[in-house]
Amino acid sequence: MRFVTRRDLWLSITIWACVLLAIFSGLSPLLISGADAVGGTVVFIISFGVAGLLLWIWLGTVYYVTESTLVIHNGPFKKIIPLESITSVKSVRSVVASAATSAQRLEILYNKYDIIYISPLDEEAFLAEVQKRCPRATVHTR
Repeated sequence: MRFVTRRDLWLSITIWACVLLAIFSGLSPLLISGADAVGGTVVFIISFGVAGLLLWIWLGTVYYVTESTLVIHNGPFKKIIPLESITSVKSVRSVVASAATSAQRLEILYNKYDIIYISPLDEEAFLAEVQKRCPRATVHTR
């Protein structure tokens, strides 16, 4: 089952501002007459690479619950967690850096000491799916 991510407004504004700043930074040396063409090209490539990576992470964050795994796609990054390793899932509010795009997120404990945070838009459906496929896990709802 596929779950899209929840996105906070403040984080959306921050990400889009960074993307626009990177694009502007990449274009400005090319638009200035007399600027070093090689240096401007390098800045352009790096700036557009950063903007592309930010957009890929922002728009490419999605979660899948399969028969036996939780798959977390965060742009170019992918994390696969076996459902049998999940011990606890609970709702938390945090701004810790993670695969979550919202401060309202789920804290997933798996293996012995591993923690990951995600922010599915339909939190109730996600929790129901995890509880159904992973009955040994403790699921705490709000």
